[in-house]
Amino acid sequence: MEKRNEIKQDFESGKFNETEHERWLFYLQFPDESIDRICKGSVPFTFRDGEDNKYGNGIYFSKEATFVDDQVIADKDGIKRMLLSRVVVGRIDAGHPQLTAPFTKQQSGKGAKTMHSLADSEEDPITFVIPDGTYAYPAYMIYYKLKSGLGDKPS
Repeated sequence: MEKRNEIKQDFESGKFNETEHERWLFYLQFPDESIDRICKGSVPFTFRDGEDNKYGNGIYFSKEATFVDDQVIADKDGIKRMLLSRVVVGRIDAGHPQLTAPFTKQQSGKGAKTMHSLADSEEDPITFVIPDGTYAYPAYMIYYKLKSGLGDKPS
C-alpha cells in the first residue's frame, strides 16, 4: 500500500507524467483465462510467479498485440479477444526471474530510487510486469478474426 501511495504522490507532484510513466498495453492473458470476468471485476488480473516468468513475478503486459495474439485461443466461431489496458508503469527496471516490483535500487550518483515495474529492457521495453492489478485499468476489449489464407493478419 505504501508503494501505491508513493506512485500517486509522484503523479500529483509532477515527478511522473502520463507520457513517460503510464502506457497503453495489451494484457498477456493465459490461453484459457476469462478476460470478460476481469472486465466485470469478478476476478483480478492473473499474477504469475515462479521460475517460468522470464522478467519477474507479477502481471504481464505487452505493447505489441502480436505477442498477445500468439497466446489467445479463438472461440468456436474463430473470434479472438484481447484486452487493452491503461497501465501505470512508473519507473522501469530490467527484470529477471524471481524478482518482484516494487523494490529500491541504488543508482550511481543518483541515490536510491523505487522501481515500480519490470520489463524485458530499460531502453525500449516491449513486455512489462506490474506488481498487482491496481496499476492497470482494463479499458477496451478488442474482438477480431483472422482471415484464412492470409497468414496472421487480423481482419
